[in-house]
Amino acid sequence: MAIPQELSAAIDDAVSADARDLIQLSANLHANPELRFEEVKAAAWITELVASHDIAVERGLGGMPTSLRARAGTAGGPRVAILAEYDALPEIGHARRGSSRRPAARSCCSGHRPRRAAAARSS
Repeated sequence: MAIPQELSAAIDDAVSADARDLIQLSANLHANPELRFEEVKAAAWITELVASHDIAVERGLGGMPTSLRARAGTAGGPRVAILAEYDALPEIGHARRGSSRRPAARSCCSGHRPRRAAAARSS
């Protein structure tokens, strides 16, 4: 389903306006890999960035301390959902043995993505 051009442009503008902060967040996530269910720093950085826009952030959804949800806008308005994986996978990318960094730097672990989606729906 295609999104309306006006909404697409608004999303592009919002991302462009926050590009510096988003790039810094990305760099922090990459430089500080955390394994599944241990994404304490990552969850804090994401919460801080979202909250800096006066958006309330709920933490600990579905019994997972590192999960979060934020909602903005008005009832009946357009909705955009983002499901993000930001945990590291051992032995992949800069997670290989012998690396000076903690394991992993590839996000998108399919093993717990469905559980997070289900937890978000049930909250």
